[in-house]
Amino acid sequence: MESMATKTLHRAEIIVDENIVTVYIVSALGHYDDK
Repeated sequence: MESMATKTLHRAEIIVDENIVTVYIVSALGHYDDK
């Protein structure tokens, strides 16, 4: 069984990954608009 700390850490990693993807998409769209 996963401990509460492991679940929280795993959830935090997922959130970080989603934020990186969001930032990447926003940056890409921003660069696209500049062209």
